[in-house]
Amino acid sequence: MADQTNQTPNKKSTPFITQESIAPAAIKQRHLVASPTQVGDMYYGKDGNSFANLSIGANGSVLYSTGSAPVWLTIGSSSQVLTVSGGLPVWATPASRGNTINLYTNSTTTGGSTSSTSFVDIPNCVTPSVTTTKISNVLLTFSTSTFLSNTATANFQIVRGSTVLSAAFTYDESGSAGLNQIVSFSAVDASLAAGTYTWKVQYKTSANTLTANPNVITALVIQ
Repeated sequence: MADQTNQTPNKKSTPFITQESIAPAAIKQRHLVASPTQVGDMYYGKDGNSFANLSIGANGSVLYSTGSAPVWLTIGSSSQVLTVSGGLPVWATPASRGNTINLYTNSTTTGGSTSSTSFVDIPNCVTPSVTTTKISNVLLTFSTSTFLSNTATANFQIVRGSTVLSAAFTYDESGSAGLNQIVSFSAVDASLAAGTYTWKVQYKTSANTLTANPNVITALVIQ
C-alpha cells in the first residue's frame, strides 16, 4: 500500500520589503551620520549611489535648481528685487522708472538798472546750478518789478549760455513820467542732454534807463 502520509505542498515564500532590500548604500550611510555639520543640513541625490550635503542656507536664502543641482541664493540687499538673468534667479537693483521733478529758485532784491540797447545780464538773476542725469525738460519762469524812466521800449529774455530760450518779452513806455510795470513770462528748455546748467535773464532798453528789481527766476526740471 502506498504511503499516504500527509504532505504539505511547497509554497513560494513572499519576501518582506525592507530598507535593506531597496535602499542604496548611500542612504544607509546617511543614517550612520552621527553629527551633521549643522542642525538642518539637507542631503540630495548627487548621482545613482551617492548623496551630497547641501547644508542649511543662510537666513533669508532662496533655494533653486540649476537643472543639475540645487543651489542656495543668498538674500539680496534692501531695495533689490528678485529677477532673472541668464535663466537663473538673481537679486538686482531695479531700473529707475518714471520721472523726477525738482524746483530750483533764486529770489533776489539786488537787481539792477541798465541803459544798454543790447541785451545784458540782470545782476544776480541766475538759477542755482542744476545737474541732470538724463534727457530732461525744463520749465523756466521769471517775474520782476520794473521801472522804465521815459519813453522807450523794454525787452527781456531767458538764456542758457548763449542760447536764447524765449522770444523777447517787450513793453513800451510812451510818456515822459516813467512807467512801473510787473513783468512775468516763461520759457521751455526741451530735450536737454545730461549735464550741468544754469539759466539767467537778460534785459535792454531802446533808450533811457530800465530798472528790474526785485527778481525771481525758477527752473522746474523734469527728468
